[in-house]
Amino acid sequence: MRKSVLALSFMFFAVVCGFAQDSDEWYIGKTIKNITFKGFVTVSSNEVNGVVEPYRGKSFSQELLDEMVSTLYALDYFERVTPASLPSEGSYEAVTIEFTVVERPIIGEIRFTGNKKISAGTLREEILIKTGDMLNKTRVLMDEETVRKHYLEKGFPGVKVTSSIEDNERNQRKIVIFQITEGNQTTIRSLQFVGNNVFSSRTLKGQMESGEQWFFNSGVFNEQTFEEDKRKIESFYKERGYIDAKVDNVLKEEEVSEEDGRTYLALTIYLSEGNQFQYGGMTFEGNQLFSTETLSDSLRVKPEGPINLPRVDADYQRIIDLYSENGYIFNDIRRQEVRDELRRTVSYIVEITERNRAHIENIIIRGNKKTKSYVLERELLMESGDIFSKSKIMESLNNLYNLQYFSNINVETPEGSAYGLMDLIFNVEESSMSEIMFGLAFGGSADFPVSANVRWTDRNFFGRGQVFSIDVTASPVMQSLTFNFLEKWLLGKRWSGNFDFTIRHTQYSGIPQDILAPLYTGSKPGIDAFPDPFTGEYVYASNGQPWRGGVGADGKPSAADIDRFNLVTDYEYAGGNTAIVPNQYKMSYEAVDFSLGFGTGYRFRTPLGILGPGIGARTTLTYLQYDDALYRPYLAADRANHGTWMF
Repeated sequence: MRKSVLALSFMFFAVVCGFAQDSDEWYIGKTIKNITFKGFVTVSSNEVNGVVEPYRGKSFSQELLDEMVSTLYALDYFERVTPASLPSEGSYEAVTIEFTVVERPIIGEIRFTGNKKISAGTLREEILIKTGDMLNKTRVLMDEETVRKHYLEKGFPGVKVTSSIEDNERNQRKIVIFQITEGNQTTIRSLQFVGNNVFSSRTLKGQMESGEQWFFNSGVFNEQTFEEDKRKIESFYKERGYIDAKVDNVLKEEEVSEEDGRTYLALTIYLSEGNQFQYGGMTFEGNQLFSTETLSDSLRVKPEGPINLPRVDADYQRIIDLYSENGYIFNDIRRQEVRDELRRTVSYIVEITERNRAHIENIIIRGNKKTKSYVLERELLMESGDIFSKSKIMESLNNLYNLQYFSNINVETPEGSAYGLMDLIFNVEESSMSEIMFGLAFGGSADFPVSANVRWTDRNFFGRGQVFSIDVTASPVMQSLTFNFLEKWLLGKRWSGNFDFTIRHTQYSGIPQDILAPLYTGSKPGIDAFPDPFTGEYVYASNGQPWRGGVGADGKPSAADIDRFNLVTDYEYAGGNTAIVPNQYKMSYEAVDFSLGFGTGYRFRTPLGILGPGIGARTTLTYLQYDDALYRPYLAADRANHGTWMF
């Protein structure tokens, strides 16, 4: 009896669990109608909406949810992301995904301890983290290494740097502390060479960045720089035919000065110069795809004089590139050195084993969280099925970098599904694509010559490769709001289109009037319209005295008189400059403008770069407002624009 009860209880529990499991998975396959967030403190919803927007409207799956969570973690904003699936608007026909997030803490202060020789301000300029940033322990460790490298560059080989994070008792922000043990700064006191018979010590020192301490040189010793100097010395010899020259050893003698806390270094560089060799040329074996003449034409170094080994190495690389440019990347190309010790000559035989061309099977782009894949694919110069080309890959890489969306891009070329096929993988790391700029402008208005400007720009609007910006400018006499939009690829072509829309309110002052008789109704300044106090009467151009001679039916001198006596109007005599109009004849008015501009262009690829001719147009709708019972602008266009909209 007891066993029967246990069996029935187990069956009931299993049925209930199964029902609960089925109920819990109601959202599988449902359309994601909405995505919401809880827990934002400092992060703006605008910063994450663009990331999750592509998932709206898709069918829910566990894989899709995992991808969304990974994407949110990749933003480096959150320590924890917890998803929940809810009925959308009370209906189980669609699903709302609600993310509860815990933001990373904020850095409130950055401290440096133990730094005596290098100021905290200098170190702050070197590191990436700043106060107000979200705390990322990985970035703190990276900056720890940055501080250490900075000390090494300044000649502190024994420096030690550690970091720690502490709570701020006054608020919830964190304090990042870099603890530094500087050690002694190392300075080169003397530098000499042993074994140099061909070139003087002074000549060899001229090839180095490291140098002895003197009035114009601090003499700071940097191990990395010194290693590069050793390579420069060897290259200097190899460029002049001494292909066996090398730095055999370096003797370092240290003297520690407790008085000034420095370590003084005496360096002795031991060299083996070897013999100088003449260049005998480069020949080829096994080449069928390209003739020997074609390969020889690729060479820059002629078989004459002492061998310049770095330039010969570059010639060898050109042969490899010639094959790889045409898709023959599986070839086996080797170089064999042939020496004649008696004649002191050296030549090279390039042995080539030719194989079939490589083709691109798949082009894969990874790491683009915000940017749509098609935005990147259109910048590539190859497609699946194309012949593998190193130059096209490098140019495509430059195109991606020129988008200014990525902090890093690397390329992988693993083998494809069959021999002769290669996959082309671009791994990208997105950087910030939005920016806010603040500024002050001086000039532009005599009444108030200072204006403030705020500009927000997204160089990859919604990840579609478009540029959108909002520009606000304000001063007591002028306020404007401008929207700019640029599409670089209209209809999928290198055809760009842009427009901008500006709303502007301006208070204009110092506008010349025409309020004294005679009143002019014309619109041509200095011809049929004159600002007061000018009347348009004719005067002698030489002295400005009024013309007292005869006038025609229109009240003006004849054309013959104007030419004969060199007459001009009083306004022209004043230089046609409204600035000389007395203030009592000037007025103010307000103007509201709606300005719309369009532009388009096409980008042509040329051997010298991108050629992009373009054309644009602009129209402005303007409204003027002033008290016409008191004021009358001398320009007919201003009078016509009063109280009405005009283009």
